Amino acid sequence: MAQADHRAYPNGVRMQRRMNLQAQLITLARFIAKSHARAALKEQGIRIQYVEPRQLHLAAEALLRERWGEFASEAQAMLAKIEANSVRKPARKRTLSANNAAAIKETQP
Repeated sequence: MAQADHRAYPNGVRMQRRMNLQAQLITLARFIAKSHARAALKEQGIRIQYVEPRQLHLAAEALLRERWGEFASEAQAMLAKIEANSVRKPARKRTLSANNAAAIKETQP
C-alpha cells in the first residue's frame, strides 16, 4: 500500500502537500464542468437527486472534452482568485470592547 505524501511539522500537525498547478487546474475544471452538467439537467426539468452520480460524472466528462478551453480558462481565473485571497493576514490583537469589559467587571464579585 502506498503511503500518503505528508509533511511533518514541529508541533505535530501533519498536512498534505499542495497539489501542483496542473492538478489544481484539472480539478477545478472538472468541478466547473460538473456544475454545468447539473445546470443542463435542471434546465431539462430533471431533479439532480434522482440522477445517478455516475451519469452526472459521464455528462461532466463529455462537457469537459467538448469545451476544455472554456473550462480551463474559468479554472485559471478561479485559481488566480484563490491565490490572491490565500495571503495570510497578520494576527490581530484580540481585546474586549469597552462595553464587554464593563459587563464582565459587573458580574465578577
